[in-house]
Amino acid sequence: MAITYHKLAIPITAMAVVISALAGSAAALGTVTSCNETGFPKDAFGPGENVYVMATGLNASTWYMIWIQDYPVNDGDVLDPGEEPSGAGEFVYTDGSGNLPVTEIWTNINGTLELKTYDIVVDEGPTTSGCDFGNYNQTIDGLDNTTIIGAPGGFIAPIPELPSFALADIGAMVGLIALGRRKDGFSPISSLFSFFRIQTSC
Repeated sequence: MAITYHKLAIPITAMAVVISALAGSAAALGTVTSCNETGFPKDAFGPGENVYVMATGLNASTWYMIWIQDYPVNDGDVLDPGEEPSGAGEFVYTDGSGNLPVTEIWTNINGTLELKTYDIVVDEGPTTSGCDFGNYNQTIDGLDNTTIIGAPGGFIAPIPELPSFALADIGAMVGLIALGRRKDGFSPISSLFSFFRIQTSC
């Protein structure tokens, strides 16, 4: 079982990114970006990590509620508390320029959850949006539904972790390449093929 996990961890992650890139996206107010605690944009999070968000160009001095929702979120969609993996949304207040500072929205991601693509909705509060609160309205709400590389979907989580023996395998492979200095009959490429045959034989 461990070897199967080793072989599939990276392909599963890549598949999730490809699938998210095949779907459409929706317009939104301002710019909302998933990030780390320092504000550096980040679109993939692993078990035990925290998800943060920041935003610019929202309505100034306004209350918003941040939702994490299953991708995709489209204009007019009702926001579902049952899809919120963090347990609850966060109420936040923009500054006089409509900016939202780095805000933690999901603490200690549970690694047993299904790998998913999520959108982040910054939903204008009920005091200003009235009946639109709890629904995504692209004219007044913010949305992160595009990754750094331009693929649709705000972020993916939880990314499977590579077990320690997988990292050891990678180190051994690098070692084989390093030993590729000409010895009689030694071929680093053929040795790599042999290495992979051994690793996948079971």
